[in-house]
Amino acid sequence: MTDAEELIDKAARIGANCLNLSHRQLTVLPERLSQLRTIDTLLLNNNKLILPPTEVTHLHKLRELSLASNQLTVLPSGLHNLTRLISIDLSHNRLGCLPAEIGELSRLEELWLVHTELMCIPDEIGRLTNLRVLAVQHNLIVTLPSSMTAIRSLRWFSLASNQISSFPCVITRIQSITYLDLSDNKLREIPSSLFDMQHLDTFVAQNCGLESLPIINSSSLHTLDVRRNPVRRPDDYNDVEHRIRLLVDITDFELKHNPKRSSTFTVENHDRRDIIDAINS
Repeated sequence: MTDAEELIDKAARIGANCLNLSHRQLTVLPERLSQLRTIDTLLLNNNKLILPPTEVTHLHKLRELSLASNQLTVLPSGLHNLTRLISIDLSHNRLGCLPAEIGELSRLEELWLVHTELMCIPDEIGRLTNLRVLAVQHNLIVTLPSSMTAIRSLRWFSLASNQISSFPCVITRIQSITYLDLSDNKLREIPSSLFDMQHLDTFVAQNCGLESLPIINSSSLHTLDVRRNPVRRPDDYNDVEHRIRLLVDITDFELKHNPKRSSTFTVENHDRRDIIDAINS
């Protein structure tokens, strides 16, 4: 009996709620996994799963599922059976696309899709009306579906390091967003409507080719990070400095106007738990 099978047997015997099978070099899942009836948290990250793990679709009590850092190219059919799922992490798999049935996970609050070679976000994502965290950085996404305007609970959204060439206007219609990261896309410019978003607290747009900023009249914005851009001084620079944390690269202009300025703040490499704690605070 393998270590994984022993853990599964123990979980069944004691009626465990959480099962951690991560970092075990698994290429397939033991069939008996599908017989667990009490598990609500299943960690399968950092294995070598290639075939879609259909066993997980039988665990109807699952609330949290991690399949991150495997070798999956397709997800198992039957995901719609996981009606209690609130968090799923599919990051670091070569998925390319998501099945339409992702939209049937109506209770989902967190969707992690970092480094999945995702080419687009399906229209069905608009059915995830309870979604609060959407992480799709480091993919091949060109545009966003208009259906996303239905996600009125979305608060943390990272679209960094994709193929976005113009600002997706759909974003400004999701008024619930508090944190937005569009870094490493070729935006060139930011619409003034972004700063009309009522709850936007932090906007990050590093290395986007920005040459200027619109008038920043937001009452909610606290941090604007536009480092690694050839951005010119905003027309309302002096006023902005008193209201928000404006982060730009150290340049001759910066040193002249604020010799004590530092550029130490970073929003990269977020810890997942830190993000959730921030959203809940």
